Amino acid sequence: MVTERMIEPRPYQLEAIEAIQEARGRGISRQLISLPTGTGKTVIFSLLAGEMNVKTLILAHREELITQAVNKIKMVCANLNVGIVMAEQNEVDKQVVVASIQTASRSSRLAQLKEQGFQLLIIDEAHHAASNTYQTVVEELGFLEDNSNKLLIGVTATARRGDKRPLGDIFQEVVFERSIAAMIKAQYLADLKGKRVLTQVDLNHVALIGGDFNESQLAKVGQYQRAQSNCRQCL
Repeated sequence: MVTERMIEPRPYQLEAIEAIQEARGRGISRQLISLPTGTGKTVIFSLLAGEMNVKTLILAHREELITQAVNKIKMVCANLNVGIVMAEQNEVDKQVVVASIQTASRSSRLAQLKEQGFQLLIIDEAHHAASNTYQTVVEELGFLEDNSNKLLIGVTATARRGDKRPLGDIFQEVVFERSIAAMIKAQYLADLKGKRVLTQVDLNHVALIGGDFNESQLAKVGQYQRAQSNCRQCL
């Protein structure tokens, strides 16, 4: 499909699309892409949505990721019709739907999504996909079945979860990945400079939820705000 683009993809982003299609040709329908933060994973799945030109659902767990995805899709594939499913917004009839997992997992909304016949499902920050909430949505939409008409793509910078739950329960194969070192060498990322910040913050008693720290418990940790201030000074 020919699309109008406001930005041009980088070579490795096009390579990722080729890797996805090659893996799909081998029968791999649940694929994972692993790239460092700042290398344009959103561009990759925007390109894929435009190229496949099928009913597409994109899931994310934070509002800023949803807004970012919508804006990037419009820049990469201006002719795609994009809608949002989040809180009171319910634009399920659009060709590309970007939804919050919190809203999509509600029984009434999930029932509506099932009626749309999505053929492409993309999970942003896919290291969260092993959680029960994501697994329920993925399964209900039929993307855990062996179906050549459906393709599941996960994109993440961290293919390993903090809670050790296997992403292999969802995805069959990492079909494309690049390391931070490789992207720095290729000059797509700036070189790293480390600074050590000493704090008195103890995170041993802060619970993990879906691989991330429990935000409410994290906020209660003593001197957490001071630690944030110290980190900002280093930046």
